[in-house]
Amino acid sequence: MRRGLEKRLIHGCREGKLVLKNKAFIFFFLLILSWHPSFTRADQEPTGSLCHETASTVEMLDCLSQRLAEAEALMMDRFNRLMKCLNSAQQETLRQGQNVWLRFRALNAEFEASTEEGGSLYAVERLAGLVEMTRRRSDELDRFYTKFSDSDVK
Repeated sequence: MRRGLEKRLIHGCREGKLVLKNKAFIFFFLLILSWHPSFTRADQEPTGSLCHETASTVEMLDCLSQRLAEAEALMMDRFNRLMKCLNSAQQETLRQGQNVWLRFRALNAEFEASTEEGGSLYAVERLAGLVEMTRRRSDELDRFYTKFSDSDVK
């Protein structure tokens, strides 16, 4: 079948232009392809979720600051929920780990943005890094909650 697909697509090529011989085949092929999970963003955030829809650097910074505040609020909710199902030794370990992680997050975002040092995109890249890392930490805290809330250790 793959050979047939190649023949259908290549058959109509002339001087770098693809002439669609079988429009219905191409339409249904693309339709089926668009439904495949690896080609859709259903499990990811909507396009522009990191403020790419903004028109200026100032708007992008405002948007990213808002996204960071939202991500940090979610992270803290998940942190506090996790703390409630831990014993005191685990709570102290998590607190210390969170403090170290916060320092790491700041330094890592600075490092990632360093390619733009001195430019107007430095702050944008730094904030975008903070948002992404905070979202990943929220997911990690959620996985810890699932693990520890099912545990009998307290």
